[in-house]
Amino acid sequence: TPSQTQEPSQTVELESMGLSPLEPTQEQVDNALPSSTEINSYMFSSQTLEDLCTNAGAAVRGTITDRYNAVSGGDAYTVYTIQVAQAYFGGPPVEETVTMVMAGGYVPLADVIQANGSADRFSDIPEAEWETTLVHQSILGAIMPEAGEEYVFFLMPDQGLSGYYYPFNDGQGILRFSASEGVYHRMVENETGLELVPAQTAQDFDALCVQTRTQVQEQVQAQSQTE
Repeated sequence: TPSQTQEPSQTVELESMGLSPLEPTQEQVDNALPSSTEINSYMFSSQTLEDLCTNAGAAVRGTITDRYNAVSGGDAYTVYTIQVAQAYFGGPPVEETVTMVMAGGYVPLADVIQANGSADRFSDIPEAEWETTLVHQSILGAIMPEAGEEYVFFLMPDQGLSGYYYPFNDGQGILRFSASEGVYHRMVENETGLELVPAQTAQDFDALCVQTRTQVQEQVQAQSQTE
């Protein structure tokens, strides 16, 4: 289960944006959020590493040191603290932290019913248990990253929460290295590896990511000069 720890400063800032910290208690029910992790369903592609380096606003490799649940408008979010080990572009430098907000997590059933008027959907749960029953929400097909694990994060600045980021294209913007396969996997179900990225170590990926981003910037600059 997600950690329930949170820094007071984070709690205040989140509450000012309509997000409140959640203290899960007892039972859980599932309720998938109405989204898709199909690559072609997004406005910007994340099919290849070049796509990610072109369309994301920032990219870092780091370890999740903390996570906690938050609620806004009856929807669940998970807030992650990421200790940066390698900064590729757009994010904070090495040894600093990134705060990422990802859709999905746990929300009290009472909040869901209040926000959506959906009491009929949960008619089998007595009203007296709404506050102590948790609804597990998730982006369809996305896999939530785990605390203590290292990932590569392709991120976008959150326009509503200053200083916060969200993962580019949900789980498609979060990569995890499989040493046994020698390939990076997106954090989505049935993922077969990141297209066009050869087997390599995490450190080799660092150089490849920076190189790809540089090539993308050079292409954009060359195109602007010809227009």
